[in-house]
Amino acid sequence: MPRDRDQPRAKVSLPAWPASGGADGLPGSPEEQFASGHPQPHVEVAELERAARQVLGVHNCRVLRRGEEALPCRVHVVVQGARRLAVAKDIQSAWFALWGLYVPRALFVVTAVRSRLDLIAEVRRLQFVQCTLTRAGPTILASVALSAGGRTFEGHAAQPALSADPMRLAAHAALEAVGAALPGGRPGDVIEMRRLRVAGASALLCAVDDGRGRLLLGVARVRGDERDAAVRAVLDAVNRAVLDRA
Repeated sequence: MPRDRDQPRAKVSLPAWPASGGADGLPGSPEEQFASGHPQPHVEVAELERAARQVLGVHNCRVLRRGEEALPCRVHVVVQGARRLAVAKDIQSAWFALWGLYVPRALFVVTAVRSRLDLIAEVRRLQFVQCTLTRAGPTILASVALSAGGRTFEGHAAQPALSADPMRLAAHAALEAVGAALPGGRPGDVIEMRRLRVAGASALLCAVDDGRGRLLLGVARVRGDERDAAVRAVLDAVNRAVLDRA
């Protein structure tokens, strides 16, 4: 699945707004006058989000739209703390320059974070969808699907069939799916999976290295397939980054 981290950031030329105008969409402003006198173009959500992510300081952008309306109903942006006040104006300018699309400032919801680790808080909205294992010749392929905000994020991992551990394979695919949902890609790596017996119940313990020298631990009770529990344990471990960061 293509990721933003694999694509070079394009330079977006940001034009100045008309003289004496602001970007808040106040009645009578030059921007609103322009929008009221011109039909709003219908730009694909993926294109809007991709252009927004190219703006300095933007970690992530999610555009919400009602049906076939051209104008987004809400724009959620995650930004570096120091850029919180400027980034919405820059995104407005980029969209206006590229497509002539004007989105009022009131439709932007801007969340500032101190570091990329804080972005893992977004993962708390991820829901487990499914985990499948398939064999292709001498290789076992694990595919994990997670969902959030109406979108699906997939991750894949493969091992030789003779040495494959389905539980660990599912865990690695799960972390790849988490990475697909985060700007910058996969947060760390799975370093150990362990089976536990607690009060007569079966559980899986997962240890994840977050890539910054921190060890995150996640636990999930086994209810049926161990592969599903492995995926849930990875999500629990990643969520620990939010609970433990203080």
